[in-house]
Amino acid sequence: TRDPPPLRALLRDSTDANRGDIFLPRGRVGMLVAPGGTGKTMALLQLGVSVAAGLPWLGRFVVDPDAIGRVIVILGEEDDDSAHRRIATIAKHLRISEDPVVLDLLQRNFHFLSMHGRSTQLIDATGNTTDTFKQLQDQISNLSHGGPLSMLAIDPAARFMGPNSELESSAATRFVQLFEPLTKLPGRPSVLMCHHATKNAAKSKTTDQGAARGSSALTDGVRWQANLTRCSDTEGTDRDYDLELTLVKANDVKPLKRPVRLKRLSGGYLRATAVSTRRTPAEDFDSRF
Repeated sequence: TRDPPPLRALLRDSTDANRGDIFLPRGRVGMLVAPGGTGKTMALLQLGVSVAAGLPWLGRFVVDPDAIGRVIVILGEEDDDSAHRRIATIAKHLRISEDPVVLDLLQRNFHFLSMHGRSTQLIDATGNTTDTFKQLQDQISNLSHGGPLSMLAIDPAARFMGPNSELESSAATRFVQLFEPLTKLPGRPSVLMCHHATKNAAKSKTTDQGAARGSSALTDGVRWQANLTRCSDTEGTDRDYDLELTLVKANDVKPLKRPVRLKRLSGGYLRATAVSTRRTPAEDFDSRF
């Protein structure tokens, strides 16, 4: 009979129509799905920098004041130099060096760990955790000693999965379950994974929950999923956007009415330009009932 605790936010939608609405909750396992080469790694690093420094993500979503804090991004494909270049591009676009307070926040809160060229598989064929997972737990623990975590992310999920995680629903569920205890760490971090879209989804510009490659248990297991899709060639070459971001699953969160259009700027930096006029599957359902 007691009042339940409020849902805590990592990101809130800053648009006039949805001012203050939670876009990404704290303490959840989520997934960002996109075809290869779309820009999901840059989008993830931009999110990490935003949370660490308290700056808007994509120029559209604001970090909840209570959520500004330590971020750990674990990269499976990017080496240290490549990650450094991407982060420098983000810092340049956000003009971080011009604000000593923001620069200090970023330097204290943002951490990335490159697993490039190393064993990254976290579970084996039997579903048991590997030595890599245990080592990663130790590294996360060491990095989090400086304060509570706000966000933990891996990119891409396929590098860290077990051999059957994309094929068998039980293995996919087990993979998601690996990250659920991490949401209980001090700070109740949001745990995000980047994952590839299926070939059919990439070709058809699919924006629903079925876009994620492999077993549907991955989407069923996470509590939040957003898709990045390339614009259709039929939309013309004079458009002012290159990608669309669609929220396709968000338990306890109000869905976005329409996809957010993104423009790719110099260095691959992504920024929201406008709201699409195309209806999402959720809005089509709402309009019929």
